[in-house]
Amino acid sequence: MKEKYSEIKESITSIIDTTNNSDTVNLFLELPTSFEFVLYRLKEFNDTTFFNNYYNNMYYKKDPPSKFWLDFKELLLSFINYCESKKLEWNIRCIDIERNFRNTAYVLNFFDPEIDSLLSQKYIMDDSLNRNYLIQKTGEFCLSRKFNEKELFYLKRINKSLNIDCQLCQKRDSFMYSQFTEFVDSVNNLNFGIFGIKHLLLRKSHSSDKNSFTHSQFKVEEGEMIPFYGLFSDYLRNRTFKIGILALEHKIFDSGLSITKDYDYLMSDSEREYILSMLAGSKVIRCTTKSHKTQLNELNEILDYLIVYKESQYAR
Repeated sequence: MKEKYSEIKESITSIIDTTNNSDTVNLFLELPTSFEFVLYRLKEFNDTTFFNNYYNNMYYKKDPPSKFWLDFKELLLSFINYCESKKLEWNIRCIDIERNFRNTAYVLNFFDPEIDSLLSQKYIMDDSLNRNYLIQKTGEFCLSRKFNEKELFYLKRINKSLNIDCQLCQKRDSFMYSQFTEFVDSVNNLNFGIFGIKHLLLRKSHSSDKNSFTHSQFKVEEGEMIPFYGLFSDYLRNRTFKIGILALEHKIFDSGLSITKDYDYLMSDSEREYILSMLAGSKVIRCTTKSHKTQLNELNEILDYLIVYKESQYAR
């Protein structure tokens, strides 16, 4: 994961340095709407305590943050510091639904200390009972007169995102798209996004295999759906440059185990073999997919630029 975040950081800074027509940079994240309030507090009030403590509330069990989240935190701070060093206005927009109720509760505890009774529990399950409680509380907050206009703006968005109860479904990707189009300005601003690569497909489908790991972990809407990027208008697609960062082998952090990633939803077997031949003795390759259009036909339909590592460390 460290490699991926280094590539993202390098790509963003390089594009900022070569783009002179914008004084505002937006970063869109596949993270819950509630986290954007944390970033708002960091930007407007330098509330580093609220920001730093968020990472101690990433899981249903109260555990310290993993290397994955610490590296991601460093990426965000690097983005902020770089924009400020360039005298650029920065915004970070979090456009995903609430999927982990411990970090949702952590943010909402800012508005009402009563939520500490939930936050202090050893386990906070992502179930309908806790979802309904958080929906009720945010609904009450939205009707309160004790919060300012900006706080109500975030509370209403959090309430709306809490009402989407599936993780792999059309409702989620449509919500992400509606949030993105509400805030994106592709004419005056420079916009970046960090998303799971399946959100960049034009169409995808979820199987009915009830015994799969995906079905055991998430609420899944079966059948075909149009992902986040598939909802883009032609105008937005023509102004979007998609960079894919892949690793063919994931080495599990602090273990001798590794997992082979086949990416069958992205590439054919022959494309994978071609990439392996390009890697040869190298650890990583970088190329435009257009320059290998014949050999990487499927990838060329999805991505504009490809970064592939032979292997990468993976941490939860």
